[in-house]
Amino acid sequence: MNRLPLEILRNIASYLVDETRWVHELNEQCPKTSLALYATISRQWQDIIEAFTFRHLIVTARKLTVAETGHYLSRVRLSHIRYIWFDFEFPAHDLAVSTDAQDYDDQLVFARTVKQLLGVLSQIPPRPRSVVCLEIFISTPRKYCTPWHTSSRISGEMDRVFSGSIRTEYLELPLNWDLDVLHVPAISYFRIELGSRSIMFSPSSINLIAAKMNRLDKVEWWLCDGEKVDMELRVRQRTSE
Repeated sequence: MNRLPLEILRNIASYLVDETRWVHELNEQCPKTSLALYATISRQWQDIIEAFTFRHLIVTARKLTVAETGHYLSRVRLSHIRYIWFDFEFPAHDLAVSTDAQDYDDQLVFARTVKQLLGVLSQIPPRPRSVVCLEIFISTPRKYCTPWHTSSRISGEMDRVFSGSIRTEYLELPLNWDLDVLHVPAISYFRIELGSRSIMFSPSSINLIAAKMNRLDKVEWWLCDGEKVDMELRVRQRTSE
């Protein structure tokens, strides 16, 4: 089979995908079927399968750390990437157990994660034009509900924010946060998805992150009205003071 032309092998691999989901930003179907098993057939098959599996990635800081530690992110694999969904994790709000005291400072975790993410993205081999879509997201903290009730977890958090019983924490990047952070020319589309209402990206932090994407074509940012319950915060967010 390895003697078959690459195009035929790619077509065969595409028929192994049973389930897909539509990625609007790329205007294409993203495989949900795991193809990892087929990568063990041969080295040639590994290259073909990785072109599928690394094209669309759903990543967290923990997964990224594992990939970096295991040296899985080669230039060839990074070159396959077209879409990344990145979920920011905050141990202090997700009932996680950590021995690192810094894990319980949301601002430190945020700055550390942003640098880690941009550091990996900056390693994507350059192309004549930017082709990668990046979506970032903060999941609703599990502490607002039992972990297996996702919908009530979201509504429970929203109710507390809009009633004023909890205040939204806006994540900021510290001064000189990007001294050792390179530009990310691979990103063409940057989307900030609306997830948690109690922990959110500040406008200034999103602007700073986007500024690192020096060939960015489009930004899409979903917002909520939670800050309206705190007029002082609302003004501060508009003036960046």
